[in-house]
Amino acid sequence: MVRYGPAVLAAGEWINADSDHPCPICYGVEGCGTLRDEGYARCLEWPSERPLVAGGWLHRIEIHRRQPVSASSGSRPAVD
Repeated sequence: MVRYGPAVLAAGEWINADSDHPCPICYGVEGCGTLRDEGYARCLEWPSERPLVAGGWLHRIEIHRRQPVSASSGSRPAVD
C-alpha cells in the first residue's frame, strides 16, 4: 500500500454522520462525515492511504461503497 502524508482539506462543508446519514464507509453514526458535493468521506474506523490531520482517514465515496456486513458472516469486507 502506498502511503501519502496527512491530508488537509481547507474548503468545503463537512456533514457529520448521524443515524439518518451514517458513514458510507463503516456505517458509523458518530465522528465520521462526508464532504458536501465533493465525493469524499472522513471515516474514523477504516484506514486508507490518506490520514487526516484532525483524525480519521479520507476516502473517495464511490470507490468504497460497501454492503452492510450480515450478522451471520461474522466478518467485515476486505479493506483496500
